[in-house]
Amino acid sequence: MTNLRNELDGLTKIIGQFEKLTDVWEPDLLASSSQLESDVKTVCAKARQSWALAIFSNVGEDVLERYFNYHVRILSDCLSSLPANKETVFQINPNSDQVDQHKMTRHELVELLDHLYRFYSKYIDTTHVVPSGLQSRLIQDFRPFGNDVLHLLEVRVSDNELKIPLATYLQYMGSLDDQTVLTFGEINYFQKLLMALDRTLNSHGKPGSDQMLEKKLIELNFNHLQIFAYMQQKIRREIKGKTARVRLAGYRKQVIEVNCLNKSSTDAYDFQRPSLHTMLETWLRAEILVLEHNIQQTQDGHILPETAKLRLALSMPRLACLIKLFHKTSLQGEISLEQIFKFVAAHFSTKQQPSISPKSLSKEYYALDMYTAAKVRGLLKDMIVMIDESFSWQ
Repeated sequence: MTNLRNELDGLTKIIGQFEKLTDVWEPDLLASSSQLESDVKTVCAKARQSWALAIFSNVGEDVLERYFNYHVRILSDCLSSLPANKETVFQINPNSDQVDQHKMTRHELVELLDHLYRFYSKYIDTTHVVPSGLQSRLIQDFRPFGNDVLHLLEVRVSDNELKIPLATYLQYMGSLDDQTVLTFGEINYFQKLLMALDRTLNSHGKPGSDQMLEKKLIELNFNHLQIFAYMQQKIRREIKGKTARVRLAGYRKQVIEVNCLNKSSTDAYDFQRPSLHTMLETWLRAEILVLEHNIQQTQDGHILPETAKLRLALSMPRLACLIKLFHKTSLQGEISLEQIFKFVAAHFSTKQQPSISPKSLSKEYYALDMYTAAKVRGLLKDMIVMIDESFSWQ
């Protein structure tokens, strides 16, 4: 079994010797400084070779993660112990050749970190803070690509509510320096988002790629609250003015479409917030529940205000008697009695009861007595008289 060890063993001691040489400037220390710089290069070269061999060894993924993260920490500590600029290196003779050697050593460590990140980033803990020297280099490398993507956003995306949050994020990330602390996860996400936006926007040769971009942002978990609000408003606009049942179907369709998309479980614009997919699905399902409840209430005759109902100059028993006649003569077609009760309760009221329910209507239907039947019979006779008076029967 392959034994992995600290490939940067002794680097901390070498850097410590550099610190001693930077306390004061003395010409006879120049040779020592040059030797230490050479030692750093030797250690770094050996580390690159050992890392490549480790990848093809028989150790497990968890061991490789611990192995590479350990080296990230060592390099980060070494960089932190080196002054970031020459003004802080020598106070006596800032023009010394030792200053250049010091900067070259710092450059060598950043180069090694850059190599580790580019080839073995899958093993690096995303919560680790990116060392300052590496962060500025990566941001600088991404900046031209980011500007190209910003241009694509401007010419290919038509809706400003979709475009502005993305453009703001890209501009912010592209302007960062080492004073802002970023994690490897945040750097990874920025790079991944840039590449995905470039592919998505370049795959459409003309304006109108908003819909494809929206789907890609869900897949990439760009869980920016402004993007979430934009998607909510867009869905609401699409179903505005529709009936409750059509709106319900629209929300259900959106849930299916969202769930059909590939979802990232490791990437996020904001790791402290639920995923964009989760926020959208939770909101859509809540809207569905509200609509289902309202539709059911409407069917039960409890949701419509009294002013929306036709008020009849009838008692509840007489209305139930007319419904029975309606049903017995099969005028309702294929509609069931239960559906008739729900419809009448939702759209009519009586002189004694402004609000009636299907249950109370059903009770009166099956409890019809002779007195009620006689009253309705008299009403129907009056109607027949009105018909006779309106037409000449020869």
